Amino acid sequence: MRAGRSVILWWLVVGLLMPARLMAAEGEAAAQKPVSTIGVLAFRPKPETLERWGPLVEYLNAKIPGTHFLLKAYTNEELDKAMRAGEMEFVLAQPSHYVRLTYEHELSSPLASLHNLHQGQALDRFGGVILTRAERSDLNKLSDLKGQRIATPSMMGFGGYQAQAYELLQAGVRPSRHATVIETGQPQGRTIEALLSGEADVAFVRTGLLESLVAEGRIAPDALRVVAPVAHANFPFASSTRLYPEWPFAAMAHTDRDRVRQVASALLALPHGGEVAQSMGISGFSIPGDYRVVDELLRTLRLPPFDQVPELTLQEVWQNYKEIRIALLLLGALTATIFLAALIRRNRALFYTRNTLSKERARLNSLLEALLDPIWLKSPQGVILECNHSFSALFGCPKETLIGKSDRELFDTRMAQRLRQYDQESLKHNRPVTHEEWITGADGQNRLFEIIKTPMYDRNQKAFGVLGIGRDITLRHEHEQTLESFNQTLSDRVDEALTQKEEQQNALIAQSRVAMMGEMTSALAHHWRQPLTAIGLLAQDLKESFFCGDLDEETVCENTGKIAQLIQALSATISDLRAFHDTEPSRHHALPCEQIEQVVALLAPQLAMVDIKLISHCQRGEIEVPIAPSALRQVLFSIITNARDAILKTQPPQREILIELVRGDRGVCIHIQDTGGGFDPAILDRVFEPFFTTKERGQGSGIISGAGLGLFVAKQIVEEQGGGEIQATNGKKGAHLTICFQRFKPTPKDPSHA
Repeated sequence: MRAGRSVILWWLVVGLLMPARLMAAEGEAAAQKPVSTIGVLAFRPKPETLERWGPLVEYLNAKIPGTHFLLKAYTNEELDKAMRAGEMEFVLAQPSHYVRLTYEHELSSPLASLHNLHQGQALDRFGGVILTRAERSDLNKLSDLKGQRIATPSMMGFGGYQAQAYELLQAGVRPSRHATVIETGQPQGRTIEALLSGEADVAFVRTGLLESLVAEGRIAPDALRVVAPVAHANFPFASSTRLYPEWPFAAMAHTDRDRVRQVASALLALPHGGEVAQSMGISGFSIPGDYRVVDELLRTLRLPPFDQVPELTLQEVWQNYKEIRIALLLLGALTATIFLAALIRRNRALFYTRNTLSKERARLNSLLEALLDPIWLKSPQGVILECNHSFSALFGCPKETLIGKSDRELFDTRMAQRLRQYDQESLKHNRPVTHEEWITGADGQNRLFEIIKTPMYDRNQKAFGVLGIGRDITLRHEHEQTLESFNQTLSDRVDEALTQKEEQQNALIAQSRVAMMGEMTSALAHHWRQPLTAIGLLAQDLKESFFCGDLDEETVCENTGKIAQLIQALSATISDLRAFHDTEPSRHHALPCEQIEQVVALLAPQLAMVDIKLISHCQRGEIEVPIAPSALRQVLFSIITNARDAILKTQPPQREILIELVRGDRGVCIHIQDTGGGFDPAILDRVFEPFFTTKERGQGSGIISGAGLGLFVAKQIVEEQGGGEIQATNGKKGAHLTICFQRFKPTPKDPSHA
C-alpha cells in the first residue's frame, strides 16, 4: 500500500515539475537564438502601434524558428537615431523615409509592400489629406493656404506633410515660405487636436486617419472638411493628393542575407485576409511597389537626401522670387556702371604703373643694401644672380665680382655640395629650407650662420632662382651652450635634492614603522599573557596531581591537549604578526579588505581593554589597489592608533572607531571615523604637515594626536607609493579621514598576475 502511494506521489511531483522544466528549456533556447529587431514607424500612439504589429512578430517567430524577432516603435526622429546606432535589422516605414534611408544607410530594396484593409477591401496605395474646420468657408483651393497656419506631425512625414507639400508646390505655394508650419510631433492625432483647438488653420494627415477617428467617436463627422478634395477610383478615403505605394518592409545592409530571404518569403506567404492579417488590420504583403514616384517627389521638394545641393533653375527664380528679379535688374545696371568705371580707372592706373614700379625697385634695393644680414639670389643652376652689400662684405670683395660665380668657387667641395643640396631641396618641395653653416669670412673669423633658402617663381609659376638669407647666430650659439651647461648643473642639483628628499621620507616612514612595532609589541603582550598563564596553571595541575598520586592517563591527556591548543594559538599569533610586518617587496598591489581585517584582528583586542570598539564594514572582493599590502597596513595602523589616543584624551560617552570600505566604478575609498572630538578648524589645513600636532593643547584632535608624524607619513605613503589621495575633515562626533585609490590594472609583465 505504501509502495503504491509512493509511486503516485512520484508521478505527481514529476507532473508538476515537467512544465516548469519545459518552460525553462524553451526560455534557454530562445535566449540562444539570434535576435532580429523590427523597427516600425508609429504615426499612431506607440502602445497602439506595438499592439497592432505584435501578431506579425509572433507569425515570423513561428515561421522562422531559428531566429527570435523583437518589435520596437519609433517616431520619425527616433527611427533615424536607431538606424544610425544599428539597433535594428528590419524596418517598416513610410515611403519617403525608406527612400532617404536607402541613400543614407544603404537600405536593401523592399522585401515586400504593405496592403492595408478597409471594410474588406485591400489597399496598396495611400496619400495625404488637408483638413480644416467646417466653418472655414474661405479655405477651398490649395492657393488659399498662403499665409495660413499649417499643423503637421513632422515635416519628415510622407502622408502627414510631404505629399501635401508636393501638391502645394505645383500650385505655386511653398509651405515653408508662404505659410507658418507647426510641427506637433507623433501621433498624427495631435495635428487634429491643434486644428480643433484653433492653434492651426489647416492640418496635414495621412489618408484614412479622419475616417478612423470618426469611426472611433473621437471627433464629430461634421466637425472637419477636406480642402481641395481629389477623388480616386476604388479608393475609399478622402484625399487631397495623388496616391503613392503603401509602406515598404526592408532590411538593413548589415542583416544576414539568409535571414533576409527567409523573412521575405514569410511575408509573401502570409495569407491575404487570413487571421493573422486581420488581427493587424491589413490585407497582407505583396511584391514591392514602384517607389520611383516617391524619389521624384523628394527631389522636387529638395528634401533629404536631395537637400544638399539645391538645383534652382532660372525659370523657378524668375517665377517665384519677385525680389530677386528686381535685384537682378539692379545688379545688371550696377555691373555696367562698375565696368565703365573700372575701364577708366585701369587706364589711369596704367599711366602711373611704370613710375611706381621703378620707384619700388629702387626702394627695395636700398632696403636690401641697408640690411645687416647677407642676402643673395642664385639661379636654379647655382649661379649667383644678385646680392647685397653684407653678402659681398662677408667675402671681402665687391658684389660685381661675386655675381656670376657658383658655390664651388667660394667654398670647399664638401660645403659647396651641401649648399647645392639645400637649394635643390627647396626647389623640389616648393618650401623654405633652414640649415646652419660655419663660414669663415674675409677677416678670418669663423661664424655660425642660420641660412633660409626660399624658392622664387615668376608670374608663370616657373622657378627662376633661390633666395638665400643668412643670420649670424654665433653669439646666440655661445649663449645656448652656456644655458645648456647651466641647465645640466641645475638638473643635477634638482636630482640631488630629490634624492635627499626621498631619503628623508624613507627615514620618516621607517621611524613610523618602528613606532608601529612598539604598538604591536604591546598588542602581542596582551595576546600572549592569558595563554601563558593558562599553560602555567595546567602545568602546575599536572605537577600537583603527580605528587598527590592522582595523576592518571585521562588527566595527562586532557591537560596536554589544552596546552597544545594554547601553544597553537600562540603560534598563530606569531604568524599573524609576521604577516602583518611582511614588507612583501615583490607586490605593489593589495586587496584592501584583507588588510583592514588583519589590522582589526590585531588591534581590536587591545582596544577592547580600554573600552573602545573597533568596527569595520567591508566585503571581500577581487578589486585591488596599487599599493603594497604592508604599506597600506602601516597607514591604517598609524591612523587607528592615533584615533585611540584621541578618544582616551577626550573620554567621550561613545568610544568607537569605524572603518568603512566603499567601492566605486574606478576604485575604492576607505573612510575612518572616530568619536574623539575632531580637528580644531583653525589648524585643519595643517594636519598633514610634518611634526605638527595638537596633543599638548588639551583638545582632542582625533586621528592626528601623537608625535606629529602619523598623518604626514600616511600622506606620503598613500600619494607617492599608492598614487591615491587622503583628506581630513570633521565628522559629527570626531575626525574623519578618507583614503581613495584607483583600481589596480595589472600589466602583462606583472609577475604577480602572470
